[in-house]
Amino acid sequence: MPNKEEIDQLFQALVVNGLEFIERSAGELEEDPKFSIAHFATGLELLLKARLFAEHWSLTASDPHACTWSGLKDGSVNTVQASALCSVITSKTGTPLQHSKDAFKAVFEHRNKALHWIPPGDTRQVAAEQCRAWYLLHHLLTGTWSGHFARFGERIHNVDRRLLVYATYLGAKYKELEGELRGPRARGALIACPACGFASGVLANLEVSVSMFECLVCHAEGAAGRFRCSQWHALDGPPKECSCFEIHSRQQLLDELDPASLMSPEDQSDAGQTLYSCGVCLAQQTVVPVGDLDGSDMHACVGCGAQFKGAVGGHCARCYELWMSYNTEGSEFHGCPLCSGRYGDD
Repeated sequence: MPNKEEIDQLFQALVVNGLEFIERSAGELEEDPKFSIAHFATGLELLLKARLFAEHWSLTASDPHACTWSGLKDGSVNTVQASALCSVITSKTGTPLQHSKDAFKAVFEHRNKALHWIPPGDTRQVAAEQCRAWYLLHHLLTGTWSGHFARFGERIHNVDRRLLVYATYLGAKYKELEGELRGPRARGALIACPACGFASGVLANLEVSVSMFECLVCHAEGAAGRFRCSQWHALDGPPKECSCFEIHSRQQLLDELDPASLMSPEDQSDAGQTLYSCGVCLAQQTVVPVGDLDGSDMHACVGCGAQFKGAVGGHCARCYELWMSYNTEGSEFHGCPLCSGRYGDD
């Protein structure tokens, strides 16, 4: 069995190699997009495997029970396929990647095409694809998984600065979309995209307080919220400075929309839990009422933006957690994602 120092050395190698591949891909975007595609995907794959490795070194193997340390070091062990990484990470670490898996899948599939002599396509398409995936990966490395990757913070920041090269390609695309963006801008349905930075995120629903958006430049998707100042902001990333001179955050919106915020302390005590947990992204107590639509009560998740029209929640019979859009049938035996150990484990 390996000692702690040996495990740490291999983990560092995975992380550093992954970041080097992604950094290198930025310099190849113009001259050789085929290699940029391949190197970015390899870097992404290594960093996702590093998260599995941090949980336990054997989890990087396609068959963890047959994995040996010597086999892992000499490369003879078959590791988890790139296409399966998101589902394995969700199952083994409890991190739901529903919001990221499509962007990561596009990167891996593009690598497969590029390595089989299929032309890489428009450089701007490649830039958008990598920009979207890096934004999601960066959020994981510096946020959700910061406990494992914090010591690489300076290196991650340097890679982030290196990837500003995307703006060169995506800026031209933004200008070409001016006509298409005019309509959404006129009706107040545009926000700044947190992935590429352009004011090209189109809100899907202005009638409620939480909406999904899609960026027309880099095709990133995410959740946005309307704050009490009536301004919309994407909910991913760091707190946003608003034209109202206030700093807005996901937590602030959650507090604003929590029904308990309008109750007296006595009523809050009687009401108990006022927020639902989300059956889509599995975030805890992030589902709030966001208004009426077509005469039906609407709830939405401030975490992932999922909307629930006229949905009725349920509670876990084991821990009594309230859930929206999660089947709690049989929960007296297997619990729910918050009390059964990890998501996917019965």
